[in-house]
Amino acid sequence: MARVKIPRRFEEQLQLANLILTKHNELGDKSPLKNAFDMKTFEADGKDANAHNSKKDEYEKLAEKETELRDNVWVGAVTIVRSIAQFLKAMYSKNPHELGEWGFEVDSSPQKKKEEE
Repeated sequence: MARVKIPRRFEEQLQLANLILTKHNELGDKSPLKNAFDMKTFEADGKDANAHNSKKDEYEKLAEKETELRDNVWVGAVTIVRSIAQFLKAMYSKNPHELGEWGFEVDSSPQKKKEEE
């Protein structure tokens, strides 16, 4: 028996829905879908879903831009955090776990030796 593949990606599903609608509209009253499905709702849902998908794309671009701006601003702060860690590590050299009081996670477990190439 033949299998019918339904696309997984939204854009491909929408394209298929539009092809179905085109064929349905071409057949008009002779369409076998006419009395079996609410094709007006089907068409409206496709338009609504496409509008939401367009907004999603806009928001993804905006999120990307905002992430880049955030990272550009934050790079200086990360440098300061690293400097503070080194400063406090030197200050509390006898008890580095004191850095935990400052919010740092301190790991004093033995480190594995790097494998030689």
